[in-house]
Amino acid sequence: MTVNLSLDYRAAVLTAPRDMRIQRLRMKGVEDDEVVVKVSCCTLCPTDIRKYLGFTDLPGPLILGHEISGTIAHLGRKVERFMEGDPVTVMSIIPCGYCRYCVLGMPELCDHLVGLGGSAGPLERYLALFEEKGWGGGLAEYIKVPQKIVVKLMKGVSAKNASLIEPFANVLKGQQACDPSPTQVEVIFGGGPIGILHLIAAKALGVNKVILVEPYQDRRRIALEYGASHVINPEEEDPVQRIRELTDGVGADIVIVATGWRAEAKCTELAVELAAKGGRVNVFAATHPQTMLHIDPNLIH
Repeated sequence: MTVNLSLDYRAAVLTAPRDMRIQRLRMKGVEDDEVVVKVSCCTLCPTDIRKYLGFTDLPGPLILGHEISGTIAHLGRKVERFMEGDPVTVMSIIPCGYCRYCVLGMPELCDHLVGLGGSAGPLERYLALFEEKGWGGGLAEYIKVPQKIVVKLMKGVSAKNASLIEPFANVLKGQQACDPSPTQVEVIFGGGPIGILHLIAAKALGVNKVILVEPYQDRRRIALEYGASHVINPEEEDPVQRIRELTDGVGADIVIVATGWRAEAKCTELAVELAAKGGRVNVFAATHPQTMLHIDPNLIH
């Protein structure tokens, strides 16, 4: 049963590449299992930037944003886990719950996946869902979403920090998939926000030696502040040679590629080259434009 609601709100709507406009929209009705969240903070992801710049085809007007924190503003009739005013964060994906991957406990691989703000899955599917249910992106004053993707925050978590839960959760999953341990060496390509989050996660998981490769001086400085053992400027020295020197010729047990864009292909090739025997390479970032890799299969045989 629908709860009657007529809520006017503003949203940043991407109508064409590089053309984002503040528009007034109206939210009508809240279904039994839905909640309305008043957005406190929504940070930007490279997937948002790619859409804004026109690197992704835009089939219709789009509200970007999926790294969200806020407070519960309205509840559906059957929502019992939340109260109005609760501080929350919102998962970035809406899985179907019944496909093979959802049943196996891997909802992020859902065959029918929809990402808030068009962050995952076909944009046409997301836009159709927004038209049908009003589930929008986070660059808005309010969003309406199913309660199953909303998580209540602990006391004391700021809205700014809470907006980083979504990217950090992905980073932590990537780190755990690499099975790190204190005695291993980890290399991270890229010292942007995601690379630094990987550094923080690796240190929290007990990795003592983390080497970060990054051309920008300010980012290298930040990496050292967050506990990097060494930082390498790839424009001044060969990362593979330097990492071999730092590891007595062994190489890295774990290599994270967090560069994205045009640098990812080259960094992925270097990652395979410098990985130790039995090492793990995690290609974490997405690339644009589509790029082919040139890797000697004998390195991973």
